[in-house]
Amino acid sequence: FSLHATYPDGSSQALFYNIAASKCRMADESGGSHQCFTAHEACKAKVYGARFSDSVNWYAGAQASQVEFYDLVADSSTSVGIIMTVSATEQSYCLVSDSNLVADAGGKLFGVTSGADGNGPRLIITDSLIKSSNSSPAVNKGNLTLIGNVIEVSDPNWRFDHMQGLLVLEGNRFLVGQTRDASGLIHTTEPARLEASGNFFDIAGSDFPVLTFSPGGETAQASTIRNNIFTNIAACDSIVHIDDDAMAPVIQNNVFYNPVVGGRCIVLEHDGDEPADMRLGFTNNIFYNVAEVIDAPAGAFFLAAYNCYFGGQVRTEFGSIEADPLFADALGGDFHLLSRAGRWDRELYRAGDLNADGICDLLDFAYFASAWQSSGPNLPADLNRDGQVDALDLAVFSAKYLGDGKAGGWVYDEFTSPCIDAGNPGSPLGDELADANNVRLNIGAFGGTTEASMSPADWALLSDATNDGIVDFADFALGITAFPGLEHQPGDLNRDGAVDARDLECFSEDWLRQTSWYQGP
Repeated sequence: FSLHATYPDGSSQALFYNIAASKCRMADESGGSHQCFTAHEACKAKVYGARFSDSVNWYAGAQASQVEFYDLVADSSTSVGIIMTVSATEQSYCLVSDSNLVADAGGKLFGVTSGADGNGPRLIITDSLIKSSNSSPAVNKGNLTLIGNVIEVSDPNWRFDHMQGLLVLEGNRFLVGQTRDASGLIHTTEPARLEASGNFFDIAGSDFPVLTFSPGGETAQASTIRNNIFTNIAACDSIVHIDDDAMAPVIQNNVFYNPVVGGRCIVLEHDGDEPADMRLGFTNNIFYNVAEVIDAPAGAFFLAAYNCYFGGQVRTEFGSIEADPLFADALGGDFHLLSRAGRWDRELYRAGDLNADGICDLLDFAYFASAWQSSGPNLPADLNRDGQVDALDLAVFSAKYLGDGKAGGWVYDEFTSPCIDAGNPGSPLGDELADANNVRLNIGAFGGTTEASMSPADWALLSDATNDGIVDFADFALGITAFPGLEHQPGDLNRDGAVDARDLECFSEDWLRQTSWYQGP
């Protein structure tokens, strides 16, 4: 299928339903090859239910083409699979959603070769199953976005080299099997950047690095690794491997988890004689049963703070704690933090389903009515969590009435995690729920998100920079110290980007206050 612009204005639009193509692998005289579907010029198309197989490529986008695939099933590509070609412009993109892509014939899964990295992604893949069992190394040279996919890699030949543009990984689930490439699962070379957030990596089968960063050209902004969960890391070489002279990524609010002690997380590689200056900072992370947190050469500059360590190696850092983070169900894959004030449970039914029978109905209203005008902490009928069951909660209940299906909700635990509100005092709260008790960012993968566990009253103090439960001179000394390498300064209590008299005013309000768990020196 080849789509060209034929209208006078230089564009064409088309809809395709339930098309199929296979054995598209014929070469022309110049050595080119055929694709199952090709879009040229300013073509626009939406394709539903396509089936592509046993071909050189599944799709190639050229010039200013804009094509969207839904419910695509594609396998047995011998070349790139889905490709945005060198002629693709900044207006060109390809969206693949709710699809099934399989690399099982020695080809690549996808790639952008345009280098057109100015305005938005060239290739977007969302809510799809992506599997690689027999592929060849892929090279990406443009903006690529992967959101909400399940990505299964059990392929000794797998390697994804990201060379130009921005690679966005958001909310994906990586199940990594037998990878055997020393360059890592995803290899980012400057000036390319990686933004990885909200992903779940189960890497039990990999011996080599997961995310590798190499020098190659100037980049104006560091890559970011935020709010990810890395599990079963005992066998892999490292989670983050930073080559000599590469710009170090920001590593913040992640969980690195092993059921037993083993593995290592971060490797700084340095081959020269001069001291390494990699400027690495990692904060607000949880390292659980990690045998070696960081492997760095002599003289390397890195700054770690406000992390939680339990089992394995324990580092001594300002603001960091050594404690069991109290995950909800780590072995079951739930790394939310226990809390008496509220923990988000993705498996709960919708708000308003007070008897948890799967629907918000009259039985729930009877329960709600019995709690009317009551007040206090952690009331199930207090749907807006303001401490009272009143008309505001009735409005929430009405909106959910007769709703069904699992959508998550708040549950209340017997214990509270020490990682709640224990992050860097200068870090913004992000999307954490606004609450009078929520004064600081949580440590861990859900810190700064809408699923961050809630803080009980007096559980944390904004000015307690040392995380010892009391605000005193030690916190003052830490607050007035500048720490190059940290994204946010601990003394910036009002989070306006500067440590000044306004922060001192915030500090004075907390002077000698104690948390509810403080037990004295």
